[in-house]
Amino acid sequence: MRMGWHLLLIFFFTGGTSLAQLNDSSQQETGLILDMEEVFEREEEQALRESLKEFERQTKSKLFIVSVGNTEDFSDFDQYALHILDRYDFREKIDNNGLVLIFSGGLRKIHLNTEMEARKIVEDSVYQRVINDLLIPSFKTRDYHQGIEKSLTELLRVYNL
Repeated sequence: MRMGWHLLLIFFFTGGTSLAQLNDSSQQETGLILDMEEVFEREEEQALRESLKEFERQTKSKLFIVSVGNTEDFSDFDQYALHILDRYDFREKIDNNGLVLIFSGGLRKIHLNTEMEARKIVEDSVYQRVINDLLIPSFKTRDYHQGIEKSLTELLRVYNL
């Protein structure tokens, strides 16, 4: 199933914080992770940062992780995710060769933005499988860190084939 440059899935779990609570300096501090929903413990976030750096080193592709608690004035999560991509210049930061995972526990949604070069390397069906088989089951139990780590491991395996 081809869905263009993004995938949107609904899953079941809860949480919440506002995008308005984020300022530019905290975005710079988080690096490849923007945890506005505050779903990661400090140690988990640090471990994820290291995994994301290793992912970039091995694949030459950046992967950003963004957790959000609400969609501000947007009624559609997909449109809100696109707004986040533009608001924080993620498209420019991934330079046509990367991924941005935006999710909300409280809203039970995931949006995965895959840029052109990333889609040339890995088909959308692989990303879909990673979301369905690795992210959603872990996210249902609120184990965001574990789900993302498993997903990174699988994506590294696929990228390195």
